[in-house]
Amino acid sequence: MPPLFKLLLTSLLQGVVLGWTILAILLIGNFAGISDVVFTASDKWLALFLLAFGFFVTFGSVSMGIAIMFMPYDDERDHRGGGLKLRIPEFKSRIPNEIPASIRVPIE
Repeated sequence: MPPLFKLLLTSLLQGVVLGWTILAILLIGNFAGISDVVFTASDKWLALFLLAFGFFVTFGSVSMGIAIMFMPYDDERDHRGGGLKLRIPEFKSRIPNEIPASIRVPIE
């Protein structure tokens, strides 16, 4: 298995475990009455599946994104790792800071 695929798969599983753990805590603690809504619904398995799938997608993709963003890269200039930093060139204005200006004030 390629190392990048292995990294993505392990981070996906970590995110799913974290997400489903948080979902279990929310359901056991009945925060905001979510457990009452899910388990008194006419189709409670569908409601539970939709919640579990939403947490699966959200936490799994966030975990994979974090794993990708913190991957080290080879660059001779910067060995701090963590992604490519955009270097913004300095802007030097050709206009001097103080320009004398004449102001006309209409007199009524």
